Amino acid sequence: MPFLGRDFRAPGQNWVRAHKGWEILIALREKLNTHIRSLSKDRYAYLNEMPVSEQLPDKNSNMNNNNNNMEMHGDRNGCNRSLYIVIPKGRKDAGFMAGTVNIAEIMTRLDFGGVARDPRRFNYICKVLSLIVTEKFNEVSGTSQKHVMNVIGQIVNIVCESTQNIRECQCLLKLIEKAMKDGRHTHVGSTKVWQKKLDTVHVWQEMLNNIELYEREDDEEMVLMDLPDDCLRQILLRFSDHRDVVNLGATNDSLNQLCKEEEVWRELCNFHFSEKQIWSALPDYVDEADWHLIYLRLLKKHGKRETYAEMPLLCNRCHSLYWKVGGHPCTSSETDEEEEHLKGSKEISPQEFMKLIF
Repeated sequence: MPFLGRDFRAPGQNWVRAHKGWEILIALREKLNTHIRSLSKDRYAYLNEMPVSEQLPDKNSNMNNNNNNMEMHGDRNGCNRSLYIVIPKGRKDAGFMAGTVNIAEIMTRLDFGGVARDPRRFNYICKVLSLIVTEKFNEVSGTSQKHVMNVIGQIVNIVCESTQNIRECQCLLKLIEKAMKDGRHTHVGSTKVWQKKLDTVHVWQEMLNNIELYEREDDEEMVLMDLPDDCLRQILLRFSDHRDVVNLGATNDSLNQLCKEEEVWRELCNFHFSEKQIWSALPDYVDEADWHLIYLRLLKKHGKRETYAEMPLLCNRCHSLYWKVGGHPCTSSETDEEEEHLKGSKEISPQEFMKLIF
């Protein structure tokens, strides 16, 4: 005789045989969901504590085992894991199918929060997050918003620990604060949850404002000003951001004189702008050119050139999006060398990255 609920027309509860006897199906599902959530929390906590060198797989052993190289994560005993995700591709010559991979999945598979500890990929992660925040944050689901907030929280913790890249992190928090204020009437999800996220952003901003930078103690070791002017000049010529040049010149008079040299600003112009753009801003007499003023004019008109030390690669063979440092996950041809795999891959800029997921 079936079990009848309060309503005599109800079919009753569904019972299934479990390890310790019969259990209600709904209760069993709740137990499984709770167990999965606990495993996810342990996973994120483990990634935050793991150094970057242990997170990245070994290139030499990446292709040794065909069964292990397709595993997403390794265990806690030191096994390597390959960070990649397969992007579905449409019919021939149709290109990759945008929108088939959501934000939560791609951030988990590529481990945005973990790889942000690598200085080579920090700026790229911040740029992708800024594009998501300014363009799509109000429209994505609550789960995707939660993953974006988790990654930003990990980045804030990384910046507070290392006291580096403070400016980039502050700009990211300003963008998400502005996006949340502008979308307070059009966002997806509960109003209380949205306000809670905004309060969390304010807490992160307070954490960054409380960072204290201490001057190195006098340990009789070499400091920057002990280098000759030629060495300091070569360092300045390798700066890609004019704000770093200005901030360095504000430290003392000697560096201020070096930062005002025309050669420094001419190299910045050559790095960020094309020859045609530079010629359009030059005066009639090139010898009288003020390269600092020319750079500011070109910057206002064209903007800076975006450069990243490392960007994810998209393989044309296996359609995998992966990090170059982690090695190629393609298993279609184990005899090919890694250089041949890289030839069939292209770097994905932050703008192209957005097209893959939206």
